[in-house]
Amino acid sequence: LGPSFATYSPTYEPHVIAWLKQWLTAGDVFWDVGANFGFTAMPTARIVGESGRVIAIEPSQGNLKHLRRNISLNEMTDAITIMEAAVCEKHGGTITLSLLNDGVSPSNSLMFSEKTNEAAPEVSQEIEVSAISLDGLLVQEDRLPTMGKIDVEGAELKVLEGASTLLNHELAPLILLAVHPFWQSTSGDCHKIVSLLQDAGYHIFDSTGQSVEHLVFKEYFCFPSRIML
Repeated sequence: LGPSFATYSPTYEPHVIAWLKQWLTAGDVFWDVGANFGFTAMPTARIVGESGRVIAIEPSQGNLKHLRRNISLNEMTDAITIMEAAVCEKHGGTITLSLLNDGVSPSNSLMFSEKTNEAAPEVSQEIEVSAISLDGLLVQEDRLPTMGKIDVEGAELKVLEGASTLLNHELAPLILLAVHPFWQSTSGDCHKIVSLLQDAGYHIFDSTGQSVEHLVFKEYFCFPSRIML
């Protein structure tokens, strides 16, 4: 990694990396929604190999600078495709992104501009970025994702609302979902997320392997109905 990340742990979010190693294999396709600095995209690229595909989606120019540098340092320029956009419920046009620390932050979000809750942090700048949906990306891509990671600092529901076709597809992907209840629009967003996923046939588990129906600040692994548990 670049010198800015010298103090970071060699294995970022080890339970997430364990999920990746368990459920992905060579040739698979991974969509990284909220790629940040590439800490999930890079180990995934090693797992899926040259025959696989990793798409890293990140809207912040500050984060993109570090993402590109980290990918280059690890000689993964050909293995990881970067998309400069924010994933949400609409495909096309722009959407307002709130930046922390001038955009070099894992916590930039679509959810801070409206100041919908007191937990919203101090914003350094608001910018307009390209908006895409996962259903829109599905139309553009010639291969369905085997797995998708969604880590978008409170905008989880927005992303899932723009993914109805993908989630209900017969080859629907596994979903790694990071939930941030304190930054969501309403206290009911977590319930809506669970209902949306369950209506599409998904089962939701936490990092201990327990089935859950109530979401808190945590990462979850969501299995589509095509996978027999």
